[in-house]
Amino acid sequence: MFYLALPSQQTFENIKHIDENGAEFWYARVLQTALEYAQWRRFQESIERAKIACEANGLIVGDHFADVGKMINLAKGARREVADMKLSRYSLMHLTGTYSPFSRGSTFS
Repeated sequence: MFYLALPSQQTFENIKHIDENGAEFWYARVLQTALEYAQWRRFQESIERAKIACEANGLIVGDHFADVGKMINLAKGARREVADMKLSRYSLMHLTGTYSPFSRGSTFS
């Protein structure tokens, strides 16, 4: 059987953010890199599956997956907004395969 080698717990703690309400969250594009997804669209597919699981567990998807925009720098000083997402610990657990049905995780609300 093949097992995915996950980054260490410290890796996730290093990329964690805390919002103005004290809720912890992770940016999906940063997590994508930590989980070694080469393409954003492939990671989005995993996010969509995690959203379905969240809803199936009777939770509000928006409490765990919040769409946000992020400005990136382009050539010659130009900037462009790209889609990103704020992820709760619950969504992080789903995306890393460490989810336990007994844990509800934290939310953004």
